Amino acid sequence: MSHWSHGYNTAVGYTYQFYKETTPAWMDWAVRIKGFKAPQTSKFRYLELGCGQGFGLNLIAALYPDSDFVGVDFNPQHIAHARDLAAAAGLTNVRFEEADFMALSRNWPYGQFHFVVLHGIYSWVSETLRGAICSCLDQALLSGALAYVSYNAMPGWISALPLQKLLQRHQIARGLSPLPAIDQGFAFMDQLSSSGAALFNALPQLAKRMEETVKKDKSYLIQEYLHENWHPLWFSQVCAEMERAKLSFAGSATLPENYLPTLLPEQMRALVMAYDDPTFSQELIDCLINQAFRRDLFQRGLYKPWTANQNQGLLQSRFVLIKPPKDYQFKTTFGEVNAKPEIYQPIIDALADGPKSVAELGQTPTSTIQALTLLLHNGSVGIEAPQAETRKALAFNQVVARAAAQGAPYTELASANTACGIAAGTPSLMLLNALAEHTPATPEAMGQALAKQLSAIGRQLVKDGQPLTEPAQVQAEAVKQAQEFLETTLPLYKRLGVWE
Repeated sequence: MSHWSHGYNTAVGYTYQFYKETTPAWMDWAVRIKGFKAPQTSKFRYLELGCGQGFGLNLIAALYPDSDFVGVDFNPQHIAHARDLAAAAGLTNVRFEEADFMALSRNWPYGQFHFVVLHGIYSWVSETLRGAICSCLDQALLSGALAYVSYNAMPGWISALPLQKLLQRHQIARGLSPLPAIDQGFAFMDQLSSSGAALFNALPQLAKRMEETVKKDKSYLIQEYLHENWHPLWFSQVCAEMERAKLSFAGSATLPENYLPTLLPEQMRALVMAYDDPTFSQELIDCLINQAFRRDLFQRGLYKPWTANQNQGLLQSRFVLIKPPKDYQFKTTFGEVNAKPEIYQPIIDALADGPKSVAELGQTPTSTIQALTLLLHNGSVGIEAPQAETRKALAFNQVVARAAAQGAPYTELASANTACGIAAGTPSLMLLNALAEHTPATPEAMGQALAKQLSAIGRQLVKDGQPLTEPAQVQAEAVKQAQEFLETTLPLYKRLGVWE
């Protein structure tokens, strides 16, 4: 492992992902429903520490052309990709810097910010490096600023502790490069299980976790498991470390968790409510739901606005319908929440006629706000962007669609009207690229273009989970997907400010 990586496995680059929880509008809503005041969401400064490939930061920068964005990462490959994408999209409000947290903690050069984001960093580095990160936060955050910190949490990772350690140590013992280390490491774990190792009796969930984990993308598995430093953390540990930067816990970017313990079964709720210590209560909740991953929001200078101002801010927030839910059963980190259709369906019906404010959606704001929060969580609605600027988002999306047609593993587009990203599969991106290249907007022409683009990068169309190989089947499925895209997906993209 190279010295500059601090034990982080850099043999394979990080994934090209966007995380909706890192958008300013999402973080703003998360702390508002907890009663706190978020930073300004226009003409702000936004920093991502450990920006990876920079895809997500570029997407958000395209949504907020009047704000300033800085991405920092120690991996030169990540920074090179991020800069190329920004240049291709014509984004002048974002810059990417190759830098090390240890050096930055001693000499912070980037000024102060309203939002600072760390996704997938904090529990994958050493305690010393976490201290450097906290020093960076202390210097980078304005008073009132928000910090988003995601991390592997305890106790949910207890059953995986031996899996990570053994995979990482097996790689070293065999002298393997990362990709073979994943395959051979899981084969070794299977041998260990078959041998009757008592470990699997002591941790009955370990075998199930192995079975689920091995199916995941190998790039993710390398990034998750093959590091020298891998430390799932208790909530109280992170809170204590954040205090060094004068940060206090403000809420969770995993929106439904802000309604805990209220949404837990009565016996669990009573157990939590018996304690006044908020940190212990939060950790108790983590034990009750076996929390494995936290997306915490911390604020520097936590305070609640006056009640009237707080209510007014929530009531004036506006929402956009993205896609009506199939039912009102919401999957969360603590199980399934069964909602009342008589509360939710009128909200969906009202939003079907156009964006509405919270005040316009219900006479009982508390239940309406909770309903909107769960609908936002599952992707049924989005927060309307006031005076959305679409030009940069549209240009960014054209670049993403063109890159996907050339084989880039992108999966998101910028939605200017919701100031967020929206998932887009490879076929949809390729069909958008076909439109950009002036392909006639008919199912036949678009289907032919889709099949041609997929073939050019060695990809196959999939139907019912199976790749298609017969030319006639490929063309028929391509036309079918193109027709569905033209009738359903493209109108949605236009309505959400994704495509002209």
